[in-house]
Amino acid sequence: MEWIPSDLTGASCMDPFVVFQSFNHLATCFSIFGLPQHADSTGPTSTAKDGYRVNVNSTFGTLVGDCLRQYCEVPDPELEGCDLESYTPSDYYRIFTRPSQEFETTTCKSVDNDVNQDIGGVGVLLSFAMQSGILLYVHLAVLILKLIPTVTRCIRRCTKRARSTTKIQFGQHHFSVLKSMLVEFQEAQCFFMLSFQCAALIALAAGPQVFEATSLLQLQSNISMAKAVAFMGILPITYGLWILHRIGLHSWYISVWSAITIVTSSVTLHLCKVEPRADNLQQIATADRLDKCGFYPPPLIYCRSDSELGSSYSLVNNLTFGLSDNTANFVCIAIYGLLLLKRLAPYPKRWLGQKSWFQTTYHRVHPWLVSRGIRILSRTVDVIIETLLLITNFFYSFMVVVRSLPTISLDSWSFGQIIAVTIWSPIVSKYLYWLL
Repeated sequence: MEWIPSDLTGASCMDPFVVFQSFNHLATCFSIFGLPQHADSTGPTSTAKDGYRVNVNSTFGTLVGDCLRQYCEVPDPELEGCDLESYTPSDYYRIFTRPSQEFETTTCKSVDNDVNQDIGGVGVLLSFAMQSGILLYVHLAVLILKLIPTVTRCIRRCTKRARSTTKIQFGQHHFSVLKSMLVEFQEAQCFFMLSFQCAALIALAAGPQVFEATSLLQLQSNISMAKAVAFMGILPITYGLWILHRIGLHSWYISVWSAITIVTSSVTLHLCKVEPRADNLQQIATADRLDKCGFYPPPLIYCRSDSELGSSYSLVNNLTFGLSDNTANFVCIAIYGLLLLKRLAPYPKRWLGQKSWFQTTYHRVHPWLVSRGIRILSRTVDVIIETLLLITNFFYSFMVVVRSLPTISLDSWSFGQIIAVTIWSPIVSKYLYWLL
């Protein structure tokens, strides 16, 4: 949201009721009393920031400082922002108007940035780590089990046939168990992520106010987590569907539910692209005693940072080495489209096989489709996609966990968080039972 200067004078900017009424008023007063400020972002993006700074000992700086000191006498537990420990006090208060609205002071680093647990609590985070871990395990197990026949042929040359037969039978049994488990897992993650996305869509339809954030920093954390949750319904679903295709279990039932989940998650991801604004913030409970702030919240509510964990970052953007969220989303959709084409490939011959024009076209095209070059190209594309999904899923899940830990309260367990973790228990326990 672009900053629009207010029609204020130096005299009116000495009235706390006027100054702290809105970000526009605060920024206008900074522009009157302060000096231009230019800074380069230190976060994942290199966007330059423009604004103004005022000395903390100046007349206007003293007015801002009085407001902050009064607030910190009894800080709001939902906002915080009064901890100076291990931080060197700054000689300036800064406000940035481009590319986004931001107030900057030393204590901004202690502003609460915890994510709303209804969006991304500790249970949700742990559940996603388990979801990605199960997919990685299944994929690696499939790759290893496919090597067993080759290995056993070598073993036969050196050992008794009975021992190699035992190894083959174990590999076949394990592979059967793994396939059955993966089908159930794909169904479970589709319905589980659909419930998440539907809840997120209902919440986002009500606007960013639903995050119950008290600062722009906290609102940024919630929006970033909502993006991560949305992408949880895109990347793991595509990855699981690809593994099913590789082992020959890509049914229409699984394909349809996977498509519904990916589309719903893509809509959620699109709705998460909102710019944090002050009018989306929840009022703090202590504002009515802050006469030196004009009975408004302190400017700490405008704190936001692109250099601290859990603040202004895009998990998907970091993961994809600068690619936009939309690009990463479209890549997953393209992979699903490729799987759909492979699934549809036999049907034209079944439906149109008796048509003379189709037979003529088929006999012309078929030798080219089964040529050595096309087969090599197809296998190369498969290997690239498979490697990309494996590596991306691992690094994405790792990044979500690492980057989200500073914004998650680890003791905020609730019924919903417990359910999010135990959702995978039936599948894992059934797999272990069948395996043993």
